[in-house]
Amino acid sequence: MAKSVLKRLDQSGGRLFYGGMIALMLGLFAWLTRGRIVEAAPFLAAAVVYGVLLYRVVSVSVRAFTVMSWAHLAIFYALTSLDVAGKVGIPASGPWFIGFIIGGIAGGYTWSGPRAGTEFRQAKRRKPEADGSFGGSGWLAVVNGLCALALLGFGTATVMLLSPTAAATATALTLLFGAFAAGWALFRFSLPVTVRSWLLLGIPVGLFVLLFVGGAMEQMALPHAWVIGVLAGILTGGRYWTGDRLGAPRPPFAVRGRRRQRKRRRPAQAHGRTARAEVPAGK
Repeated sequence: MAKSVLKRLDQSGGRLFYGGMIALMLGLFAWLTRGRIVEAAPFLAAAVVYGVLLYRVVSVSVRAFTVMSWAHLAIFYALTSLDVAGKVGIPASGPWFIGFIIGGIAGGYTWSGPRAGTEFRQAKRRKPEADGSFGGSGWLAVVNGLCALALLGFGTATVMLLSPTAAATATALTLLFGAFAAGWALFRFSLPVTVRSWLLLGIPVGLFVLLFVGGAMEQMALPHAWVIGVLAGILTGGRYWTGDRLGAPRPPFAVRGRRRQRKRRRPAQAHGRTARAEVPAGK
């Protein structure tokens, strides 16, 4: 029985496949950067570390994993703006995107042991308490706090590089921390579902508005400051940071959603129907 279970878990073929995908991505990186591999390698390495940490460490918190997955795209578009503006001097967005794919593959799958080649899963999964809410821990608070600090640090660096003047830098930094406060308030206070849904819709709407405003005013740091600030605020506003519930999510996102139960169909009953008895011939 044990041998059959181990045989079913053995996915060594998958390990070869994912290893080949990593080799393919590295070849694509070498082809894209060509003579500038050394200069672009730090962005590739940073993205690989980002992807591995996302799946191996940050995944302990569902909200942090979701936010940092979206943050990957925000960072990619910010690096694209830096490439277009020529602020970095080396290709950054392409190596970042390729590195994230490599890190996601490396961190998202198991590479040794009886489960080699299978999807990586956290050893301990949090279970809801008796009232349906999820508890917290100091480690959850550390993970979410460090993610928020990393986003704010990257957002500040992006603003400093993309802003053409000191006044533009001050405006973008004000927007960055204002968006942080908005994201914090959105998840800190319990709001009706309808109100919260409309406010969440304001995040992409504000992004598109700032894309046009930033393009017209030649301040392309504005949309990046908005998105990164809101994401960092969501991480901090939706969690307890003191007391016995340190690290626990705040309501209404602190309980497991109700599953829709399917009604069982009752077998059709024949009402008023009687079976006809066959009368033998000759009687």
